[in-house]
Amino acid sequence: MLQEVISQDREWIKTLIVNREEFYKIKNKADKTVDDNIKLLVNSFGNNSRGYLYGTEMV
Repeated sequence: MLQEVISQDREWIKTLIVNREEFYKIKNKADKTVDDNIKLLVNSFGNNSRGYLYGTEMV
């Protein structure tokens, strides 16, 4: 099923990548959708849905 989704809906897949601000906004929502949970999983360090995948930018 996942392979079918991946091969047919590339535009939806592009929406799964979110920035840090959006990640934490989704994480703090009380009622998450299936898409929200997938975004947390895809963008979290170690796929644990808790910490954002990319570290903070050092200036």
